[in-house]
Amino acid sequence: MTVGMTPDAALDSRLLRLMSAAEQGTASPFISVFTASWMFRGQLMSSHWFLETTRKHRREEVEASREFKKGGPTERSTLMAAADSVLSVMGPAGSGDLTALNLIYVTAASPTGTTLLIPALRVPVTAVTSWSVVDFNLPKQAAGGGGVAVGVVVPLE
Repeated sequence: MTVGMTPDAALDSRLLRLMSAAEQGTASPFISVFTASWMFRGQLMSSHWFLETTRKHRREEVEASREFKKGGPTERSTLMAAADSVLSVMGPAGSGDLTALNLIYVTAASPTGTTLLIPALRVPVTAVTSWSVVDFNLPKQAAGGGGVAVGVVVPLE
């Protein structure tokens, strides 16, 4: 186990093994994670790559901002430094732990139908109710069958 996680019989040992492998740099699968109210699907990654992906997307957001585009070199440098300082409080990129799944390129779906695309997301292990590394498909819905047709049938002969 890695720093920040103690053995706990309530936690899924197979999930913890996947997370540990990701922290060690092993190629990891896309994973579907279910919590009490959301479903997340994303690429399982190490803490390092989670922070790097977060940093990359945060910097892209700053570069796309109106303030950055209109600012001079000093203003741009200040904006980037502010973005980086926010990320630095999360710790160094190399410090891993097994307290949360580190997912990148995440699709999040709620029971109400809300869908979000999130570049990087951490899901606390204790919030996970179930998970899968197998793709899933939605069943095809049956044809309407309840429609009403209005019109006149005219013989062509």
